[in-house]
Amino acid sequence: GGQGGGNPLVYCRHFMDGTCQARSSPCGFKHGLLRLGGMPKAHSNGIDAMLIQENPEDSTKPILWTGSRDGKLKMWEMVEQDGSRLQFREKQDTNMQGCNVTSLLYAGDGVFVGQSNGVITCFRLNGQTFTLTGHTAPVYALLMLDDVLISGSWDATVRFWKFDAASQQFGCVQSVPVCSGVKAIANHTTQLWVATIEKIQVLDLSNNGTIGAGFDVPKVMDLLLYSGPSGSFMLAVTLSGHIKAFNLQTGAEEYDQQHSGPQQKIMKLAGLKDPSDGQDLLLFAKDNGWITALELPTMNERGSFRAHNEVEVRSMVSIPALGLLFTAGMDGSVAAWKFVPGGTPPCKAGGAPAW
Repeated sequence: GGQGGGNPLVYCRHFMDGTCQARSSPCGFKHGLLRLGGMPKAHSNGIDAMLIQENPEDSTKPILWTGSRDGKLKMWEMVEQDGSRLQFREKQDTNMQGCNVTSLLYAGDGVFVGQSNGVITCFRLNGQTFTLTGHTAPVYALLMLDDVLISGSWDATVRFWKFDAASQQFGCVQSVPVCSGVKAIANHTTQLWVATIEKIQVLDLSNNGTIGAGFDVPKVMDLLLYSGPSGSFMLAVTLSGHIKAFNLQTGAEEYDQQHSGPQQKIMKLAGLKDPSDGQDLLLFAKDNGWITALELPTMNERGSFRAHNEVEVRSMVSIPALGLLFTAGMDGSVAAWKFVPGGTPPCKAGGAPAW
């Protein structure tokens, strides 16, 4: 991005950092996205998992958790600085005993950590730690449904866990074998969608996890539930760059389009709302560090930007109502972004606050 020429579907990098001179008239690139801050070396290796947690001590300072292939789990406090920037302060650095962190979930009063050796560790806010053993391969997906923890693993099983008050331990109450390794899971009413390396399988939670209808869509990297004026849809993205939308009322596949170029892969999905016009957005991350925003439900492209320099983005989390997005690269970097009205002067007194 910059002055002269331009591409209206690429976000202006000068607007992102507050140096674009064309504020009263278009510079040729798209305005409306700020880079709030980041950490070039949050970890010494790639980051596969992130989550946002409300700070129990100060609601104005949300907590970011990052899990990496360097075997570290880190907690960061985010503090607003200079009116429209974020500063990250490391509050905790936990060594996961040499195991990569493959998934993260905040539920109840604890952080659940899926690891590359199949173990799930729960760190409760009161200092208690629980270890959930049973999986024999990386745990890539975690979900809490009511009081049941659901985990999906590369060992081709989905496990259901409950906390037993008498023994003060988590126990596995059910293990459901699926066709192949699990990459993502998502829930809609009594359905549990399971993205495996071979296909999408749907478990009926009202019938003891019986595997029902499915879809022959291989190598699905992520799933995202979207509910809008036209209904509820399960969105899926494949490694080859296809984005699909399944109507959850009819079960029909209503959208299938490839959104990546040759040899490119799509790694992750996230959703948020653009504060400039209230538009629901679907964001997808490519393996070259670029992120694209699509408008929902039309899937029209709103814009793209390079979040990380020529590295895979395998983790994104958002605060949808605030238009906030956090991205992490396989070089150990983290960045924070905010969608704003295109005429908002960034990084200046009176500009858009970070929160």
